[in-house]
Amino acid sequence: MEEPTVANSLKGVLHADEVFVGASPRTSREHREKRTDKQPVAILVEKDGPKAHIKVVCDVTRDTLHKHILEVADPSSTIMTDEASVYRGIGEHFDGGHHSVSHVKGQYAKFEDGLIVSNNSAEAVAGIIQRSLYGVHIHVSRVHLQRYMNERQFQYSYRHLPDLDRVKLVLKGAVGKRLLYRRPTGSDPLLGGTPEGGTATTAPPQA
Repeated sequence: MEEPTVANSLKGVLHADEVFVGASPRTSREHREKRTDKQPVAILVEKDGPKAHIKVVCDVTRDTLHKHILEVADPSSTIMTDEASVYRGIGEHFDGGHHSVSHVKGQYAKFEDGLIVSNNSAEAVAGIIQRSLYGVHIHVSRVHLQRYMNERQFQYSYRHLPDLDRVKLVLKGAVGKRLLYRRPTGSDPLLGGTPEGGTATTAPPQA
């Protein structure tokens, strides 16, 4: 079910966002100090198309998020985000430029230069990711988190296909691949795992 990164594979109006996966700080002191071990995930979604790209990233700095967008977005695209400063300057690389909304001001959509500006599609995908961890997987390994994101990406990108066609795509993607026991247990050094199974990422408890 792995979806390889293909240059210029997402086109048109693209919504970008990020989501943090993992448990919330356990104590009030950790909350005050903003201490968290959550894993950031970058999201890029076609507003009017079927495709999404979801990638586990090391941080949410300008360089990291710009690199994620530039890897998969066609230069003819238009980028839409929230007001986060890390996205500033990304429009220089795209014909459609960069537009943003200010969530701090309660703004989730606006009309600008003949466009309806929002990043609602990316936020919807972020919600899908979080609900899948809360209600389906419950506990996932950080070592294999990208595999879980590949699953969400596949389901979203091919959501309009009939069930049988999606099954055929899954089987086609499995051709020529072997999954050894040491890989899903996180003990494969190539994946950065340990014999104990790697660091775990747990969904936060629901209120």
